[in-house]
Amino acid sequence: MEDAIQPYYSRKMDNWSIINSVEINNGKVFANGRLVHDTENDFTLASKELYKKYSKAYIKFFKMDALSKLGFLTAEILLKDFNLENIDMNEIALVVGNSNATKDTDLKYLQTMREQPSPAVFVYTLPNILVGEICIRHGFKGQNVFYISGKFDEEELYENIELLINNSTTDYVIGGWVDFINPNDYKSILYLIGKDSKSSKFAINNLKRLNNIK
Repeated sequence: MEDAIQPYYSRKMDNWSIINSVEINNGKVFANGRLVHDTENDFTLASKELYKKYSKAYIKFFKMDALSKLGFLTAEILLKDFNLENIDMNEIALVVGNSNATKDTDLKYLQTMREQPSPAVFVYTLPNILVGEICIRHGFKGQNVFYISGKFDEEELYENIELLINNSTTDYVIGGWVDFINPNDYKSILYLIGKDSKSSKFAINNLKRLNNIK
């Protein structure tokens, strides 16, 4: 009877793996912990280069704020070789955090308020909008959460993802950290997590091993 009222707590975390990871760290791009691209540190320049190299045409990209662009590009590289066909989009979840929320965009919006407030900037003054942009881009319809923390902590991320997996029917999770302070100080890392026996086990030590953010 107890098992019937708690259907998801029996899911085994041992079956979950880190299928892929991508990090963008001040102009450097790491895939599964290995440096694969090194470009300008200035995000204004770097984002254009990375978009041209790794993303398919998506006009809305140019309307996004810098935080959303950073998350969008990280997800584009993360998923570029992953086949999304025949996957239930309702069962792909996102768990993302940072420590500065939308501070960079908030300051830009504050500047516009001195003359004429800009709705185009205002729409990006919530950090969960970047999660929404990724979901819209790929058609994801599963659960998503954006949390604010003092710093990136793999143990905290693991616990958040574990909680989601054990309380839902989620098949895949895109989880990580996307933080934009200014055009010369930005860091993101996203992991694609699911059931894949050929990949590294979803464990805190493997999250740390793939992370170059200091």
